[in-house]
Amino acid sequence: MQAASPALLRGHLFSRFPKFTSHDAEEVRQQVSRIFCDHDLKVVGKSQALNTQIHFRRGNRVSYGRMLYGATVDIEPGNLDDFYLIQIPVAGHETIQCDRHSILSSTNVGTIISPELAFRMRHEKNAEKLFIRVERKAFEQQCAQYYGHLLRGALHFDPAINFESPLVQSLKRLLEWQLFEASEGDLFNQPLVAARFEETLMVSLLCSLQHNQQASNEATP
Repeated sequence: MQAASPALLRGHLFSRFPKFTSHDAEEVRQQVSRIFCDHDLKVVGKSQALNTQIHFRRGNRVSYGRMLYGATVDIEPGNLDDFYLIQIPVAGHETIQCDRHSILSSTNVGTIISPELAFRMRHEKNAEKLFIRVERKAFEQQCAQYYGHLLRGALHFDPAINFESPLVQSLKRLLEWQLFEASEGDLFNQPLVAARFEETLMVSLLCSLQHNQQASNEATP
């Protein structure tokens, strides 16, 4: 039997988890706010209608999901407070303004949004994405443990994740495996195993992506 393509598999990830669907903008805004944070949501253009679909698997320190809006929308959360948000488009693209950065996010360029940094995004009509929510307290504790000292200020990542960069290939493979296992497998049902996977993800993000704690750690005698 011929194996399904990676793109086909990504399009079905998390289908067995609770699904939210709606065409109503306020209902969508409220539901998305429950998963992430309060925000403004505006459909771009009068001729468009939402066809939102969200699948979500909540975890202890790391949660996973897949979503699409079905219309071009502008989203303005302001900033995140208590979590980091990783977004990986599997179709279409998003334009994200974060701090001083402007990122055209696509299947080759994901994003990681850090707490306290103001951002906004435009999610295009044909866009669909996988997302990972990492709790801030757990991530900052993991960072302090990894570097062996308290953080020097809040942990902030450079928001763009270039999946074509040679430096990110190991992280890319880990993300693909974790997303697939969290969606289709049973290992995440075992709390001790899931905890180790969460730690592996957080440390891998610290090792693979640019962030402000690297510079402060290098400056330490």
